[in-house]
This record gives sequence, C-alpha cells and structure tokens, in this order.
Amino acid sequence: MEYAQARMQARLGRRPGDALWRRLSATRSLAGVLATARDGGLAAWLDGVNEGGTVHTFELAMRANWRREVARTARWMPAPWRAAVSATAALIDLPAWSWLAAGRPAQPWMHDDPALERGANSDAAAPLTTVHAWDARWRACWPPGDDDAEALARFAQRLGACLGAALSRPADGLQARSRPVERFSLQCFRRLSGQPAAAFPYLCLVAIDLRRLQACLVLRTLALESSP
Repeated sequence: MEYAQARMQARLGRRPGDALWRRLSATRSLAGVLATARDGGLAAWLDGVNEGGTVHTFELAMRANWRREVARTARWMPAPWRAAVSATAALIDLPAWSWLAAGRPAQPWMHDDPALERGANSDAAAPLTTVHAWDARWRACWPPGDDDAEALARFAQRLGACLGAALSRPADGLQARSRPVERFSLQCFRRLSGQPAAAFPYLCLVAIDLRRLQACLVLRTLALESSP
C-alpha cells in the first residue's frame, strides 16, 4: 500500500491549480487549449486528443483515459482491493446504459466505444443502468471483514450527499458544482492516507479533472464550428 500511496500522491501533486483552469477557459483556440493543457500537468489526459478532434472523439478519449487510470490504480492496490477499484471503471458508462435501456437510439459515438458496442448494437438490457445497481455490485467487491471497508462506507455515504448537493444546482457551471466535491475528495484522500480506501477519493479527483478538461475542449470545438 505504501507504493500505491506514493504513486497517487505523486500524480495528485501534478494536478493543475485554479490559475491553469482560468487560462484554459480564456484560451480561444483549440490548439492553444491543447498546448496549455500539455504544459500545465494535463498531458496524461490528452491521449487520443488532437486538433482535428470532434465532440464525439473527445468523449471517447476521456472515457478511455478514465478506464486506463482506473486499471492502473487497481494494479497499485493490495490484491483484495483490486476488484473494488476496477469496478469504478463502469461509472462512466451508467448514463449511456440508462439511455439505451430506456429504448432510445444509440448515439453515433456509442458504436465506437468497445465497452458500449454490445449494448448499442443489440436490444439487450444493460447490465447496470442506475447508480444504485452499480453501488450494490461495487460493495459486493469489497473484501469481507476488512476494517478499511468501514472507512470506505463512510466516504461513500458522505460523497453521495456531496454529489447530491452539487447536482441540485444545475444552473451553476461545472467548475462551481465540482469545487465542493473536489475539496471533499482532497480532504478524504489525506484522511485515508495509507489505506486502500484512499484510491476512491483519488479517482474522484481524476474524474473531475477529466470532465473539466473535456468541457474546455468541447467548448472550443463548438465555438469553431459555429464561427463563420
């Protein structure tokens, strides 16, 4: 676990601060956003992203980057906790699975995502379509009788409340909604230092950065598409 903690700590140490996010928001060209992101500690999240990208290819790239980071983090963990960490990869798929399970037509990008291709190309019900279904499966992956599971249960409960409060303010921008979740996750990561449960606030912070970066890329792309 010492190795895992050191790796997570090092990666969080490279996270960009508010100043970089402000620069990204103020940058008007997609090329400028990409250059600023690469120089500002976000290069790891730009795999599969280039100036010729579209809204759909950015979505696919961020989904792939999320899954890779979850898999990497799971490998760092003690063996009994790897399944629980790996299970978080599916969180990014829940909105799409819910969309498909409701009988709505698949979005074009869904056919290009290996994790969604089966559902997008068939009438089969999605294996997980709600957070509650995912949560039950996730908790089933926790090591039985592990004291660290109690710390994780407390984190999950408080995170749920924090996310609920953020989602109740849809008029706020992504950055404003994510800031309380970011602060909470940072606090929990420090509090859980040295425990396997620290992987989960770490991944929350990864998810926040990926979505904020994606939002910057999408906004610049849409601005280019709408310009005369």
